[in-house]
Amino acid sequence: MTTPSAPEVSAPKSYRLQRSAGGQDAFFDRLDDDQRAAVLKSQGRSLIIAGPGSGKTYVITYKVALLIRSGIQPAEILLVTFTRRAAREMIQRAQGLARQDLDGMLSGTFH
Repeated sequence: MTTPSAPEVSAPKSYRLQRSAGGQDAFFDRLDDDQRAAVLKSQGRSLIIAGPGSGKTYVITYKVALLIRSGIQPAEILLVTFTRRAAREMIQRAQGLARQDLDGMLSGTFH
């Protein structure tokens, strides 16, 4: 009997973002250091678990926007959260950050 193999994951991409006047990445101005690290250092599938008010929505939103800005197609992203409202909100925020329509991106809930 053979075991199923894991899907191949491409090599991590490098990200180049504009710098703001203060020298920080303008894209990341709303994120703290831990949130920024979660966005930049996560590769492949990501599971974000954190307490209330810790910035999970920001991390997920910025990660989606970063993927889109780096050339990943919306149809290649699946966003799953606990409520439809949260999923819609994250997509709207990511769409604004990425400055691109996210038609084709899959999002939904699990219970």
